Amino acid sequence: MRPDSVSERLADDLARVAALGRGGARVERGLAGDRLVEAVRAQADRLTFESPVAAATAVLRHVGELPYNERESDCPIACYHRSASATVTVGDLVGEGLDLVFVRRGEEPNRTGIRLEAVVRVAPSGVPHLVSYGWPTCTAGPPILNFAGHAAGYWRQLLADLRTHHSPAGFERAMLMAYGGRVASLREGTLPGLARQREVLGLVARRLRQLAGYLGRSIHLAERGDPAGWTAASVRRAALESLFAGLLGSVAFDLVNADALAHLDRAIIDTGVSMPEPVRRSVAYLPSPV
Repeated sequence: MRPDSVSERLADDLARVAALGRGGARVERGLAGDRLVEAVRAQADRLTFESPVAAATAVLRHVGELPYNERESDCPIACYHRSASATVTVGDLVGEGLDLVFVRRGEEPNRTGIRLEAVVRVAPSGVPHLVSYGWPTCTAGPPILNFAGHAAGYWRQLLADLRTHHSPAGFERAMLMAYGGRVASLREGTLPGLARQREVLGLVARRLRQLAGYLGRSIHLAERGDPAGWTAASVRRAALESLFAGLLGSVAFDLVNADALAHLDRAIIDTGVSMPEPVRRSVAYLPSPV
């Protein structure tokens, strides 16, 4: 990418952050406990990050962690902040101290839940700002993903997403449904059926560019070296494994670059060595290479 292109994109992102009109949030100095939490919740729709650059970077890194129905907007920066505000407003308070930590369950189809965590810090001046937002990295607890639906429901939604949603976000949700279908099928002892497998194969074969992009993005996340990136890469690798083992079988290796897949596995393993145990436990299911 050309340097001037990068500069233009950053300038555009900063303009979008400014256009949100967030800012001006302030709480009374010395507030603590329930009064502080209430004051922060009351101004949730004005929260943003400490700087516009931090806001743009957080969106770039974490918007893909949101449920599909919370990221349908043409402006990822706006939908990311709306989702963060919702988590601060209605989420459970699970941590107090230097930072206030709020957790909310986001919803995907077929009784699929995603844990979302917003961390808010109140400066000594009384100005609150977001420190992070996305999948949990500060709090231990249940797995980030909860697949409580039936396998057949996941496979139906997978097909619906592949047929109708052609954006990267739609493809990512389809992969999440493949993951859920695999988890549920192992739990139930069910199989998707040959006709369904053939239709999934045909639809994926028409979207090889998105499949390659999904794999490439997964490698980037794994190599980033931080808990959020490692967790996202592990989930995406599990989704790929679920698509291949649960639906496509050996034909998958005609559709995906095997060397790139091996590269992803190595990156996840190498980076995972340095991950804290609570971070590793936060992923509901990991493929065998990990």
